[in-house]
Amino acid sequence: MSVRRCVPTPVCLIDIISITLTASVFEEERIKILEEGCDDFIRKPFREADIFDILTKHLGIRFVYEEIKAHSQTLDVGKEFEGQKLKVALQTLPPELLAKLEDAVIRIDMETIDRVIDQIRAHNAAVSDVLAILAGDFEYDKISALIQDTKDDHNESKSNRVTKSRYFNR
Repeated sequence: MSVRRCVPTPVCLIDIISITLTASVFEEERIKILEEGCDDFIRKPFREADIFDILTKHLGIRFVYEEIKAHSQTLDVGKEFEGQKLKVALQTLPPELLAKLEDAVIRIDMETIDRVIDQIRAHNAAVSDVLAILAGDFEYDKISALIQDTKDDHNESKSNRVTKSRYFNR
């Protein structure tokens, strides 16, 4: 690999900044990358902030960030669903939607997760808001646990109805 620098000529008047994204963890690889002419590198996995930091460092770009009040939003939406209320609300959703969401969460398919949460909005906007916040925070384990608890409660309730009907039908 050889990274070529653009030499100032009438055709090319700027110096190209080259950043390598690599999965390599070896220091020798980093040294080789820089020796080949790259200006910098980022190792996988990387955070979004790493990309912005590199752009700032090499291009002098300054980013202006909007303050997001996700934490207070989580608290406001979460107040509506204290304790068992969220599981009860989830039980009112069509089982096929919960199954789709559970499958997407297991596969960590973010597009499908967002799409199913949008479909849930038509049935219960508040539940959709809570799930969207959890998904936005990558709290897939919590979403999965909520769905599993909902399924367990539903199956337990169904089992109790069968037991009662057997008892009363004697």
